[in-house]
Amino acid sequence: YCFAGCFWYVIPGQEFPYHDLTAVSGVRALHRALDEARLVAQASGDNTYEDVWRGYCRYLEDAVAARVDAYHIIDTWLAGHYPEMVASLLMDGCLERGRDMNAGGVDYSHMTVLYVGLANVADSLCALKQRVFDEKRVTLADVSAAL
Repeated sequence: YCFAGCFWYVIPGQEFPYHDLTAVSGVRALHRALDEARLVAQASGDNTYEDVWRGYCRYLEDAVAARVDAYHIIDTWLAGHYPEMVASLLMDGCLERGRDMNAGGVDYSHMTVLYVGLANVADSLCALKQRVFDEKRVTLADVSAAL
């Protein structure tokens, strides 16, 4: 294995990783969950930290699923429009198969989803739980107005 970027490992000559193609923002998922929780609280007067957490998880799952769908579309498109001729010459299997690395020439082709905002989301969730739900010092409407 060797590094292929800031912190990604690859098997040299045997895999084509899509590491920086896209990213998922945890902060955006949390913001959407907070907006939803605020609206529920306004309508029913009741909301829990668990409601915010479940909303965050749902929005994050939706974002990851959208990236996976996009990867499948991009894989097909890249193979037909942008062959990686030089890189394919350096990969095991491409010449033997007569295929570009974007078109199934390499043994391993995988994608990753880069999650951005982990520290911000962790800090925000802790602060929300403490100040909004445990101590009740501020409301979700107050937090939403501040954002």
